Formats: sequence, structure tokens, C-alpha cells
Amino acid sequence: MLTRLLTLEAFAHYPLAGAIAAVLNQLRGPVSQGVFPRLTQLAESGDVAASAALYHKASQLVALVTVPPAAMLVAFAHPVLRAWTGDDVLASAVAPLLQLLVIGSAFNSFLSVPYSLQLAHGWTKLSFVSNLVALPLVLGGLLVFVPRFGALGAACVWAAYTGGALLI
Repeated sequence: MLTRLLTLEAFAHYPLAGAIAAVLNQLRGPVSQGVFPRLTQLAESGDVAASAALYHKASQLVALVTVPPAAMLVAFAHPVLRAWTGDDVLASAVAPLLQLLVIGSAFNSFLSVPYSLQLAHGWTKLSFVSNLVALPLVLGGLLVFVPRFGALGAACVWAAYTGGALLI
């Protein structure tokens, strides 16, 4: 969809920023993958207290490994991009996009442990229904915001989607 709505230059900026923002997923992945089997075991045994304790510790660990690099990337997006690409003009163009994608990726990281707990309990309906409701909103948001704001519009939609999912 973005290939049709963005110029080639703007479209090239999106995966550059997205690749950096995706680092947050690499940091939270081991935590959510590591606790899922234990959450499943606790859910099956009915040990609510131990499940709640593990849930809180895992959520705090995800925040611990996600928030500092996310804050650094939001605060220093331009210098990070300039150091990585060696191109000040490119860094200036991509930095605002990176900031929004990092915010959305941080929100998405915070969703990993709650999602693992939902799966451990076999409760997939919440995620299914919320994504079903979000789909037309995200597509509509892209159709409205991308023509007006370019790649920044798409990044805003991503941040809004993940922020909304976090609230749910």
C-alpha cells in the first residue's frame, strides 16, 4: 500500500527507519519467548499468584530492556542516523520518521508479555477482535494520513495503532 502512496524516496526512508526501530523487537523477544512456556504451565496448574508474579516481572524486564534504547533513539535519532549513514541530509529526513516508529515499536514491545499471557490461557479472542476492529481503522488512517503527510503519516498510524492496542 505504501509503495502506491509514497514517492520512491519517501518509501526508501521508511525501511531504513524501520530497521533501526526493529531492534526493540530483538531486545524484548527473548523475554516474551522465555516466559511463555512457564506462563502456560502456570495457567494450566491454576496458580494465579505465581502467574501474576511472573507476568509482572517479565513486563518489568521488557520495560527495562526496551525503554532506555527507545528513549535514546527518540532523543538522538538524528545523530544515530548520521553516524550510521554518514549522510546529514538523509539523517535529517529520516529522524522524525525513526522517532515515531520507535515509539510504536516500544508500545508493541510492551504488548508482548500480555499477549503471551493471553495465549497461555488460550484466550485469543481479545487479540482477534481488537485486530479485526483495528484493520479498517489502520487502512483508513493510511489512506487519509499518508497522502497528506507521507511516510510520517504511516508512522503516526503505526504509533497510534500500537498505542491503542496497549490501552486495550
